[in-house]
Amino acid sequence: MTLPLDGKQVLITRGSGEGKKLFDQVEKLGGTPFVIPLIDFKPQTGVKEAGFKKELFTYDWVIFTSKNGVRYFFEQVKDLPYHQKSLKFAVIGSKTREYLRKHFGIQADFMPSSFTARDFAAEFLTSCPAPGRVLIPKGNLANNFIAKSLLEKKIHVEEWIVYTTFLPEKSIERMKDALLSISFDFALFSSPSAFHHFIEVLEIIKADFPEGMEIVSIGPATTRAVEAYGYRASLTPAVHTMDAMIESLKEYILSGRNKQNE
Repeated sequence: MTLPLDGKQVLITRGSGEGKKLFDQVEKLGGTPFVIPLIDFKPQTGVKEAGFKKELFTYDWVIFTSKNGVRYFFEQVKDLPYHQKSLKFAVIGSKTREYLRKHFGIQADFMPSSFTARDFAAEFLTSCPAPGRVLIPKGNLANNFIAKSLLEKKIHVEEWIVYTTFLPEKSIERMKDALLSISFDFALFSSPSAFHHFIEVLEIIKADFPEGMEIVSIGPATTRAVEAYGYRASLTPAVHTMDAMIESLKEYILSGRNKQNE
């Protein structure tokens, strides 16, 4: 029985549990997966944390744009009685909503119909034209589109950097070895930061972009990052999740569209 990814070498640039899940999905479809994490995360520490924690209950809404935003926000406020207060929580997508519910027992009060920052801002402002004070916990490399959109409507909004995204040092040598021995057919990028770091690694090891490797991007922001470097994403699924990346890749190969690039 021939599987969709038979004979395909797939680079997975996400680590931890998400990387393992992608590994299993690629392998199940017959592909050969290689996990080389190009992003990792750590809590942000600095002088501003105490101020945000002190002012937490002056906010009306907390907006999460990623699962990591949820995780590191609640690490910061775990000693505060947030569950007893009237905070409302908004999320940008279904995976973040599920993570919030599963790990903290909180049902999101708002989620847009399409999981992009642009759609979130438009729908949130329609649903909550006067949301009060808004707090956005985020990573150091996350964009500020939502905050800017709210500020343009004279809404009080502040961004709290709760985690830092960085390139794992050990992945540089692993990528160098992989590019010398493997001809990747596809690379999966689940964030703009992952692609930025991929280009950074290529510069560090003085390697060219792998010939014939097609880019699978999780969503528009990542695709824009790819295009900013002069490359093209072969695939960007309509639903911006990792599951959708795999499903789109399977359909892409079964349809024969990838052969048009050969």
